[in-house]
Amino acid sequence: MISIPENNFGTISKDVVSQELGIPPMFVDKLIGKFLETIDDNINDLKNAINSKNAEEIKNKAHKIKGSSANLRFKFLAELLKAIEYAGREGITEGYDEILEITIKEIEKIKNIFQ
Repeated sequence: MISIPENNFGTISKDVVSQELGIPPMFVDKLIGKFLETIDDNINDLKNAINSKNAEEIKNKAHKIKGSSANLRFKFLAELLKAIEYAGREGITEGYDEILEITIKEIEKIKNIFQ
């Protein structure tokens, strides 16, 4: 079973991201917009890797999404993807249903905040 991290992170907002990155809010809009344009395809790639039981691809796809999530200060999402990445690194190819469901819910939450 894959360990699911707790969400001990504060509320996500454009102002928080702007402050933490030290960039104007208009640039945050562009960065988050690009993230949102690609997230569905990236998650589908991760799902395909999981369905194919390809641990190396699971690790690589999760790592990619984790990096962009962490860069935008989507901390809980990054932690979820880190857990998936590490499971893939350990060769785990099953048991992703619960963490993937939580990950998708977190992405939907981000979409609702920023779209």
